[in-house]
Amino acid sequence: MSKGHVSRRALLGLAAVAGTASLAGCAGDSGKEEDPPSKPSAEPGRAWDHLRLTEGWDSEYVSLAATSREDIWALGVRGLSSDNPARMRLFLDHWDGRKWREHELPDELPPGDGHFGLAAAGRGDGVWLVARSKEGELHAHRWDGDAWRALPPTAAGKPARPDFSGADIPLAAAESDLLWLVVDGEVRHWSGSGWQAPALTFTATDLAVIPSSDGGTPKVWAVGRTAPECEDGECYPQPASARWGDGGWSPVEMPAYRFPDPVPPEASAGLDAVVADDDRLWALGRHDFNHGEAEDEPEAETILLTGDGTGWSKSKLPRLNRAVATRTTVTDGRGGLLLDHGRHLTADGKLHRVAWPPEVPGPAEGGSPSPGGRRGKQQMNWNVACRVPGTTTILAAGAVLAPNGSAGTTPTRATVVRLELPGG
Repeated sequence: MSKGHVSRRALLGLAAVAGTASLAGCAGDSGKEEDPPSKPSAEPGRAWDHLRLTEGWDSEYVSLAATSREDIWALGVRGLSSDNPARMRLFLDHWDGRKWREHELPDELPPGDGHFGLAAAGRGDGVWLVARSKEGELHAHRWDGDAWRALPPTAAGKPARPDFSGADIPLAAAESDLLWLVVDGEVRHWSGSGWQAPALTFTATDLAVIPSSDGGTPKVWAVGRTAPECEDGECYPQPASARWGDGGWSPVEMPAYRFPDPVPPEASAGLDAVVADDDRLWALGRHDFNHGEAEDEPEAETILLTGDGTGWSKSKLPRLNRAVATRTTVTDGRGGLLLDHGRHLTADGKLHRVAWPPEVPGPAEGGSPSPGGRRGKQQMNWNVACRVPGTTTILAAGAVLAPNGSAGTTPTRATVVRLELPGG
């Protein structure tokens, strides 16, 4: 395998949420919203538990995929404490229902610029692993149960920025031979025989796929933000989405967002993430502006849209008093959402607090608290989450952080955690 620099994953963060309204009572065409849900309740049974902890304190998981409870994949990086990027290396762990094993990586995997992604290739069909080289090429590989199968590389449009703090590549798969991914605002599609990049009328940020239950055409959506031409000195990007069909993208009509006049400087509305559960979709984003340039500033807002894939309705998230990491927001399999790692919004509009995983013994050196120590010392870096298909089991991956290490470092220990929702 190649040993190259892997930058830490940069989460897509949304600013603190403003406003209170129920997801279950999402707005219809009239724009009417239901009463807000109750405050988060601390309910026993909604708590993360460690499913996998690596040996040592020098690693972190950066991507995650699962086809079943007996087929879980976690991509990580070791050597984070090294000042020499050449000492950092990727590793891939696999759970087969009995034990965790380190799995081989593709021989042709490029060193990359810190951009990697995993996606389940379908129930029992292994996983896709995509890496972006420093030159901007995308290298996709699929594990078919016996070996890694490489696709022809595809150019990503422009070389990677050498000092960019890398994020995972948004990608989704349907069956074993169909793949979609987002890079540089474009959606690339592997059709089974070649790469395609059908034109979109907006800048893409994320996508969602619902495989067909009968082997037919999967349902695919892309979301992002428009980039309209400036008119009269004003540009006001808006949320955008499209649905895949007949070899191309069809725009889906979107609600508009606009601050009251006078509009604050550099106002913009757009979507950062989309998640799907059966035929229901949720899209999250931000309506914001450049703060500090106006005396009377309006209140920015988090965007939450719900829909069936043919149209969207406005809703609002409950107040969380902190940022929402959209890359760790997933469906719960029962009509609700896990809002990043800490809040479970059920289909009836109630908000429940999800407890952190238990603390673990700290490194031999570094002053990390022992299990049961006061919360606020040992922390978690949440990088990615996914739901096990066909279940209400949610997985998340990242690292345990033990501050106050030697020489002021923060030792990290890669972990996969599991949330079994009550009644699941």
